[in-house]
Amino acid sequence: MFHVKRLNNYLHLLKSAELGESSITGAILPFVIASKAGESFSSLVCVPSTKIADALVNDLASIMDDLPIRFLGKTLIDGVDLGQSVAHLRSLAHGEPGLYVSTFSNLLSSFDAAGLLSRITLSVDEAYKMSWVEQQLSQLSFEKVDFVLEPQTYSIRGSIIDFFSGDSESPFRLDFFGDKLETITSFNPATQRSIENLNSVNLFSQNPYSSNSGKTIISGLPLETHLIVYSSLQPVIDEELFVNHIKQSAFKSHYLHLYERLNQKQNLLQVEQQPLYHRNLDSFKARVLYLNQNNYDVYLCADSGIQHNRLKKIFADLSYTPLILSLTSGFIDNTHKVAIFTDHQVFDRVRKRNIISRSFPSKPAINADDLEEGSFVVHLDFGIGVFLGVERIKVKKVPVEVLCIGYAHGDKVYVPVEKMDRVHKYEAGSEIKPKITKLRSTEWDQLKLKAKTSISKYAQELMELYAKRFVTNGHAYSPDSDLQSKMEAAFVFDETEDQLKAVAEIKKDMESSRPMDRLLCGDVGFGKTEVALRAAFKAVSDSKQVGVLVPTTILAEQHFETFSERFEGLPLTVGVVSRFKTKKDILNTLENVRKGKVDILIGTHRLLSKDVKFLNLGLLIIDEEHRFGVKNKEQILEFKNHLDCLSLTATPIPRTLQMSLIGARDYSLLSTPPGNRIPIKTSVNVYDDNLIKDAVMQEVGRGGQVYFIHNRVESIGIMHERLKVLLPGIKIQVGHGQMKPSDLERIMFGFFRHEYDMLLSTTIVESGLDNPNANTIIINRSDALGLSQLYQLRGRVGRSNKKAYAYLLTQPVRKLSENAIKRLNALERHSHYGGGYELAMRDLEIRGAGNIFGTEQSGSMTIVGYQLYSKILKETLEDLKAREDSSFPLFPKPDFKFDLPALIPQSFINSERDRVTFYRRVANAETVSAIFEIKAELRDRFGKLPQESKNLFYSTAITKLAQEKGIRSLAQKAGQSTGDFHPEYVEQVGPKLIKEISNAINSTGAKTQIMNNKTLTFLITHSQRSLALKELKIFLENMT
Repeated sequence: MFHVKRLNNYLHLLKSAELGESSITGAILPFVIASKAGESFSSLVCVPSTKIADALVNDLASIMDDLPIRFLGKTLIDGVDLGQSVAHLRSLAHGEPGLYVSTFSNLLSSFDAAGLLSRITLSVDEAYKMSWVEQQLSQLSFEKVDFVLEPQTYSIRGSIIDFFSGDSESPFRLDFFGDKLETITSFNPATQRSIENLNSVNLFSQNPYSSNSGKTIISGLPLETHLIVYSSLQPVIDEELFVNHIKQSAFKSHYLHLYERLNQKQNLLQVEQQPLYHRNLDSFKARVLYLNQNNYDVYLCADSGIQHNRLKKIFADLSYTPLILSLTSGFIDNTHKVAIFTDHQVFDRVRKRNIISRSFPSKPAINADDLEEGSFVVHLDFGIGVFLGVERIKVKKVPVEVLCIGYAHGDKVYVPVEKMDRVHKYEAGSEIKPKITKLRSTEWDQLKLKAKTSISKYAQELMELYAKRFVTNGHAYSPDSDLQSKMEAAFVFDETEDQLKAVAEIKKDMESSRPMDRLLCGDVGFGKTEVALRAAFKAVSDSKQVGVLVPTTILAEQHFETFSERFEGLPLTVGVVSRFKTKKDILNTLENVRKGKVDILIGTHRLLSKDVKFLNLGLLIIDEEHRFGVKNKEQILEFKNHLDCLSLTATPIPRTLQMSLIGARDYSLLSTPPGNRIPIKTSVNVYDDNLIKDAVMQEVGRGGQVYFIHNRVESIGIMHERLKVLLPGIKIQVGHGQMKPSDLERIMFGFFRHEYDMLLSTTIVESGLDNPNANTIIINRSDALGLSQLYQLRGRVGRSNKKAYAYLLTQPVRKLSENAIKRLNALERHSHYGGGYELAMRDLEIRGAGNIFGTEQSGSMTIVGYQLYSKILKETLEDLKAREDSSFPLFPKPDFKFDLPALIPQSFINSERDRVTFYRRVANAETVSAIFEIKAELRDRFGKLPQESKNLFYSTAITKLAQEKGIRSLAQKAGQSTGDFHPEYVEQVGPKLIKEISNAINSTGAKTQIMNNKTLTFLITHSQRSLALKELKIFLENMT
């Protein structure tokens, strides 16, 4: 319906036009180039700048869906990295058909022609020394790292070499057995897990641009390449050199030169640019009707079919052909009577980019619960101690690795692998060191009992709260009206799948008689406001009023503008109360609210005042819920008893999140970024004037603006003077919360209107106006701010399709607290969009105490640490729920004793931290399948498992299976396994249990003896001692 092939006739007209050296208006340029390209040859488009190249590549990628569009050169454009650029240059040098784009300066730069075209092929079952492969990788400009995450890197672990070639979409893993290359797989850099098996792989030079050979790229290309040169109104230095080179070469047989200089060259095509209509739909409709009357072919471009369905309703009286195209600009070709319009120039939308940067993880997936030597840990049975590292000891002559934990008076506890699930990192959010437990005393048992009692009470309260939600009656809203559908059709962006799902969930809640209490968690800029707008309109359509509660005055004003603009022309009234309004205006607004003349009221905590009375309040929307204090939340709870409540947040506070996770309230998650969003590049740095200068000049140089956060009003003036000296010529304005509201408002809106380049402010901008033009933020003393606050501040940038940067400046590392380092590392690691939810989970661990769970629960958490607290709470809730059914309780894990080594040798994984991480993951795995998933991951990432590591997985799985089967004790020695069952279990399910054992004997053929006693003691004789653990696992699995 919307296919670009509808333009084939127009492209054919342009192709047949004899343009020669012609003038071309910029908007039609990609169509002219598309008409001159072909599928059987390579075409190279040469332009003056990366800015022109960026727009051209994105437009061509949208128009030409059957021909690859490739940018090349060492100076890159957004969305193309060095590895892709090198791959594109290699393709052009080989004469591969396609459409290539570059700049004059890139094509005049030198390169290593021989290195570009050379390659090394590695094949499965061939012999290569690992040292030789590493040497080749180094010579080809690969950089050695610990984990392969990004292109141009490699790593070595045991018998495995990982490498990531820049021309590949994923890295590769070479698994050797001696000098034989056994397998080649591609793998996911985030999870480090293999994807698919390959027979061979090629190694190429990663950066031929670094050569000083003197040979230019343009001189090294095949002479049959078709050249299209475009000269803009602003000529560049390299242009004359480039054109002279071309005229003296053999390229002139396939050469087309186009100009933008209308006063110098004949303009064979009469073309005009599409004007910006700024949502003036009447003006746009009048222009299209005029073109219709004059027999023009009119096309309207949008990013998706969903958007076209909306436009069809809005422009039902116009005649046009819809196209799914994302173009920089539309135009009207009066020569051929063709008009191509873009919807983003009608509605002031952000244009969708067709070329999006590849994203790579900044760090490997690391367990947040990793233990480090010297850190505090808590053992469920022995209490709080210090992790001293991993030690290798012998138990009955069998080597084992154990965690060593230090306690008071120099006592130590050695924890074997199978008991590591009883050890947790101690985190309670306090900078104060916890008291180390004394062994051989009742101190820890008393503290643990106190914590468990408190947690049990809290769990009971949560269960009661959960139950209460299902017995309260509220207003059941009507199904969507026609007006609701038209309002939603006017949304000028494409919803993500998550947005559509969240809208459906909220509408279902509202149409139910049970009061809604839903948390909408979505990253900054993921469209939470639009979801809330639709809920608000649904409420108003049922003659209900809506309250919108926001944490700051600036945000109240922005929401007032957003709601008013979005609902313009619809039969409802939006009001706002904030300190930016006069007392008279506020009193008048509140009077209209009481009379029902205001449908939607937006405001700060002022909305919770006693003088704010609604005539018929039906929905309360709370934006940035994490910003409200305990007192405000208590007031909000009064509303929740009978109203629908929708809370919006990017980083839910831990209590809110946990209540959602356990079902005490509903939640929807927006985890999918808008299609044109690029992750914010986040870096943590010690304060550096040169870094600040480079960051600011880079942003201002591309026409953007900068936030500089300095959260100390008393010294912000000194910082202003320092920045003025450092950045001459940069317009800087200062804003902070101690200013008059009118002055602060003027400054904020001035920054939004691009009256100055940098806003130097306190954290008051945390919930300020959205400014898509500001895409760099520098946060001074970021170590002094909370994780949620840092995340919100970073969300000020990256609200367009431009690459955004966040610089977190700190004191020297030696002065940073442990929690500050954790916060900054977490933010740097979760730089991708959708990280707010993950950061909230991490914040649960870092903050732990305070007023998150309440004073009483904070005390409990301080006693046992956050992780053990969470485990006890989870188990208590599960126990409370289990009482409602008659299922048999799960018995404790049996103490499984065996005489085979079960460990991860240092020779297999050298890093102690990695070994501990895997040990603890195995110990905490909840199912047998999860245990063997970890085994598969270990094999995949580190190579063939030694026998003692296989024993580790079998023994852990056996313990888990034995627990599920009601086995009380289990031992394996000298090729025989013995065990018995819990007598109460035998008494209750004896006949069934005997049948299960018989099934296992029949299916495995194991030699088994069973004693007919109260515990059904059994003895299994194995075929081989080395296979005893594997056979015992199979036996237990077959007890069905």
